[in-house]
Amino acid sequence: MKKYTLTLLFLLVAWLLPAQVSGQRHHIRTRRSVTVDYGATLNTGHPEVFGGKSWPIDSAKSQELLDAGVTVCIGYLRLARLVPPTSNAEYRAGIGVPGSVADPDTWDWTGQDEEKSLNFAKSIGIKLNLMIRDVAGWNSYTGTAQGVPNDWDVYEDIVKKVYQHLLPDEVEIWNEPDYSMKIAGSPYDDTVSAYIDLYYHAAHAIRTVSSSVPIGGPNFCCSGADQWVGPFLTSPTIPANYINFLAYHNYNDGNSEAPNGIDVVRLTHQYRPGLPVYLGEWNAGSACGTTPLDDNDPGTVAFAGMRLVNAIRAGISEAGYWALFFDRTCSFFTGGREDPLLPKARTWLLMSQKLGLGAGVFSVKASSGSSVTTTLGAINSTGQRVAVVVNNNSQSQAVSVMLRNTGLVTPAVVNVYTADSSDDPSVPTLTQPQTVAHGTVTLIVNLPAYSVVGLMLSQGREGE
Repeated sequence: MKKYTLTLLFLLVAWLLPAQVSGQRHHIRTRRSVTVDYGATLNTGHPEVFGGKSWPIDSAKSQELLDAGVTVCIGYLRLARLVPPTSNAEYRAGIGVPGSVADPDTWDWTGQDEEKSLNFAKSIGIKLNLMIRDVAGWNSYTGTAQGVPNDWDVYEDIVKKVYQHLLPDEVEIWNEPDYSMKIAGSPYDDTVSAYIDLYYHAAHAIRTVSSSVPIGGPNFCCSGADQWVGPFLTSPTIPANYINFLAYHNYNDGNSEAPNGIDVVRLTHQYRPGLPVYLGEWNAGSACGTTPLDDNDPGTVAFAGMRLVNAIRAGISEAGYWALFFDRTCSFFTGGREDPLLPKARTWLLMSQKLGLGAGVFSVKASSGSSVTTTLGAINSTGQRVAVVVNNNSQSQAVSVMLRNTGLVTPAVVNVYTADSSDDPSVPTLTQPQTVAHGTVTLIVNLPAYSVVGLMLSQGREGE
């Protein structure tokens, strides 16, 4: 009896102990598991999810961001800092007059780093999403940049010329109107209705120049989705082709696109099925530097992976990390602007570059995990089968990974990439042949503490 008891005890311990070697092929049972089904599609993924706000005006740093896999610059331009002080009457009188205050050649296009960075990003070929932010104070009811324009013709002329000057790939209208727009002195009783009219006039100005450039908003940050999505998308004053995407901001450190992201997608598609949804700004804190996760905490790599994976799974078409290059600690760079890149950039390098998700539109596949933070399965734009597992935990974990319906036969090869506070995913941490059984590959993968691990599966050659 004692012999059987010891045998059962040994089997129980073997079941509970995790494997210690990444990619171990022994049939070791773990309590943590991940399954990816390449035969089941969840949604479509977009490379623009690997975007960010605030682009540098330094060629070396720009190249670092490009090499890390950043795909989009979401940058804003402040009208209040661009157009010289004047009046509505003087501006109207100057329209069409060279050298007047209404002549964009007299505006301060390079006076601020924000404006210069937009031109710099565009000049090196990065996709540019331009946010037209605030208004000229002299053109608003409050006399400030946050007020509602009191002369729509003047406002439209400014917006049109801004678009013509920069020719961005897409345009967002205003920044967080539920937080920053002031309606005092205006004929509006609420911010939503004021924003809807402002959006119409901005989009109308752009449509007089381009019939196709994508335009979107409202970039709300601090209100429930139901307060903005429905009124914005169902407004009878905004033509359908004036709204090409819906954008919102979401600052939180939770393991989902809560509190509002999933609701935004659901409500958006309720009113406009298939309309792209952009996560225009995201990070852990409500503002830069309010949490160590904005800076160089060991958990930043896993936090970024967790948020990116969940945004992709939620159906987000574009996302902008706040911020790429900034004076505060939320930047990708040490001290806000100094080299080198902080470890959190390794998440973009792994997912966007090494797994190829930043190269083009990809197919998001069904995936699930037991006792892991979050998972992603995908077939990238070149047809490679990839998977991501995030461990947002202070302990390393061994995980049994099952990749089903791969369409491959023996031998297959898996490359494993690891990103954490000390590991750079520039090269695989493991390259190993795998047996394919009825289209399924199973292996044990080790997840270091606070890490993002990526797998790329491909067909091998005989003899490997």
